[in-house]
Amino acid sequence: MLNRVRRLLIKALGGITEDELRGVYAENKKLKQLLSPYTKFVNDIYFYAGNYPAWKAQQEFRHFLHDAHMPLTQNYDSPARGYAYSVDDYLGRIVDAFVYLRQEVNLEGKGDDRRLWQKENLSQARGDIYLNREQHTRPLATRQQSGAVRSVE
Repeated sequence: MLNRVRRLLIKALGGITEDELRGVYAENKKLKQLLSPYTKFVNDIYFYAGNYPAWKAQQEFRHFLHDAHMPLTQNYDSPARGYAYSVDDYLGRIVDAFVYLRQEVNLEGKGDDRRLWQKENLSQARGDIYLNREQHTRPLATRQQSGAVRSVE
């Protein structure tokens, strides 16, 4: 009888009983085990090279295409879309996912520059300066004669 009154009093005052607390601890342990592989995944792919975060991969990909005289166009509805656009889209989705995670979860302390993850600076981090501002009227790959690069149409 005394235990029942004690539980009712604890509940009335907004507390939780030992049994409920054990249940919360058990649920917390299960959630930690469930999230552990995702945490490892995020930690494994957060850095692209050395201590550069994920956006650096997209920036270097765009820079490489620009230097190869095959820049991506800023017009995403371009008829010349192909493999390069698929890779850029994929890298962009990875960056977008980390932007979301940085808003929802504390990813600070990863050693990267917090300013480049901010919305107004993310364009610079992604390498938007390497995008061609005009729509292509010919295939992106221009060195097809040598056979080294094939058209991406």
